[in-house]
Amino acid sequence: MPKTPADAAAAAPVTPFQEFLREHDPAMEMRIPLPGPVDPILRDLARAVRETPQSERGHACHDGTWSSICLAVGSGWGASRPAPRLASMPAVSALLDRFGGCAGFCTLARIAPGDLLDWHVDPLSADGGIARLHLPVVTNPGAVTDLCHRRVHWPVGTLHYGDYGFPHRVFNTGATERIHLYFDVSSEAIAQLLDPELCQPRHDLRARSTGLMHRYRGRDTRISSPP
Repeated sequence: MPKTPADAAAAAPVTPFQEFLREHDPAMEMRIPLPGPVDPILRDLARAVRETPQSERGHACHDGTWSSICLAVGSGWGASRPAPRLASMPAVSALLDRFGGCAGFCTLARIAPGDLLDWHVDPLSADGGIARLHLPVVTNPGAVTDLCHRRVHWPVGTLHYGDYGFPHRVFNTGATERIHLYFDVSSEAIAQLLDPELCQPRHDLRARSTGLMHRYRGRDTRISSPP
């Protein structure tokens, strides 16, 4: 039997919605250039991890440890309300400004060793108005994201777009934590940086793969969602 939720995910068979998207093989992610040096950003984020009180963190990892630190909260489509701690993070604030400001959420998200964020869909894509970018802060080779049929591992200090409008999951079979900064921006802010395929409307593929995901999750409970 798998020891952790992450082990169960790694050993799980390919799902029907992954098979469906393998046949069509749409592009799912792309590295994009950072608009400035990354070291000041990583220092801001490391300080936030050190100094944020436990009472101001989300605690949803399978082992009860912290799972998130909120830096901005989406308060409507394309709107965002910054958390007070963001005012003391000049490099992160400058990064957001270079993309026209945060258009939704900005979060330090942690996946503990052995943890799983199971299959789900977020209404975030380059062709949908709001896009989500990820910047890894701490990671290991066993910390991966399945963007439906494509498994990715992104190095520390690099910036990536992913199409989270498709089914996706994250799990960490490594021995160390995985921490990413993710933030939402207007699609217009990154459109010129992306492969044109990632900006094309793909609503039918998303709808069909999401329907297959819901059918799969309705009958297969071998992989449990985090609390």
